[in-house]
Amino acid sequence: MNPNKNKHPRDPRAVTLGQYIRQERERCGLTLRVLARQIGMHYSYISRVESGDYKQPSPEILQRIAHALGVEYSDLFALTGYRIPEDLPDFVPYLRARYRQLPDDAIRKLDDYFARVKTKYRAGPDDPSASRH
Repeated sequence: MNPNKNKHPRDPRAVTLGQYIRQERERCGLTLRVLARQIGMHYSYISRVESGDYKQPSPEILQRIAHALGVEYSDLFALTGYRIPEDLPDFVPYLRARYRQLPDDAIRKLDDYFARVKTKYRAGPDDPSASRH
């Protein structure tokens, strides 16, 4: 009897990192070369991840792969054994990390706008971000 028989085929706990990436890539209809081009890597690197040669790609690469495949990066992190942060960063550090091309002035404007939106919708005292701005 196959112990994995009853597991959902897209359940990340049922597979290795490489198997999960391969099945998601195939689900998206992407070739190794297309996925590699989308994430800025050589296709042989992706092939080696899928075959299990690289069991812990960097978190940055995992995030690029997750974005390209439309999957949760936390699933890929879990399959590599990386610890997943339990709390999200504040708004400004998030903007700086996610949108590196934005100038400081744009980030300040977004932060100000976000503070006005939070005030308008009255983020309550239980909202840990209420005191950040």
